[in-house]
Amino acid sequence: MNNRSINEINNLRAFFYKLCSPPIHDNKKNKFLIIMINKKKCGISSIETCEILQQHGLGYINGTNLHIGNENISVKDLGELLLNATKILKSEYKIKKWNNELLDIIGPNYEILGYIERSAARILGFKTRSVHMNSWLNNKELWVSKRSHKKTIDPGKLETIVGGLVSKGEKPEQALTRECYEEANLIERNILASSKLSRIFNIKKNTEEGYQIEELLSKTSLLKESFYPKNNDGEVAIFKKMRIEEITPEILSDSFTIESSIIILSDIIKLMTIRNYLNIS
Repeated sequence: MNNRSINEINNLRAFFYKLCSPPIHDNKKNKFLIIMINKKKCGISSIETCEILQQHGLGYINGTNLHIGNENISVKDLGELLLNATKILKSEYKIKKWNNELLDIIGPNYEILGYIERSAARILGFKTRSVHMNSWLNNKELWVSKRSHKKTIDPGKLETIVGGLVSKGEKPEQALTRECYEEANLIERNILASSKLSRIFNIKKNTEEGYQIEELLSKTSLLKESFYPKNNDGEVAIFKKMRIEEITPEILSDSFTIESSIIILSDIIKLMTIRNYLNIS
């Protein structure tokens, strides 16, 4: 095995683990409260946000928790309660972009506790799920996309060719099929081979929009050489092919989103390890 390649793999692996390392979270220091719906833990938000909801009668604070609803509340009443909470947050926080897209509120053991407008999910620290397609042309080249500069989050950054959130009532595979078409006009017949959609990592970080808890799901695929992506939803500025030796410096210099960096590095590290072991250049 090539020592230089081994060092490169180890350096990439160290950076990968750094990206994946969750920040030390201290509720008292950071002034966060746990959000409970029907007595089930499902989110984390600032004391300020929780106090706003309490002031409007949309929940109550008890110790380190904000409680919304109770075990006897109907699905309809809980939906109305969460809709009102969303409207209050929109008014109080002047949310930059209103998506008009609903996401499931995920509780313990993936129980669906309700749903919320996407724009309010991070403010309340609700867990989201994102699906990605890591699309290779061969063992050296990968398709990537550049986010539109109109995007509210990470405008102009590089990312996987396809990536988006799982919407209300969707299965992850359904969401990926939808996102593939919307973002890259990518359909089944363009794919030569692919892996199963699998969980890469649960990302946790504080953002300008609130506390992000996101499950990253990704599928690795090999595309036909004749395929060229075309965006259908206006959320991609450009697509381009990049070689591994071009991608890694861009990831290290923060040109990619954190989510895509984790997903792409996961593939690159595996691929480089196999190539090095088999002595393939």
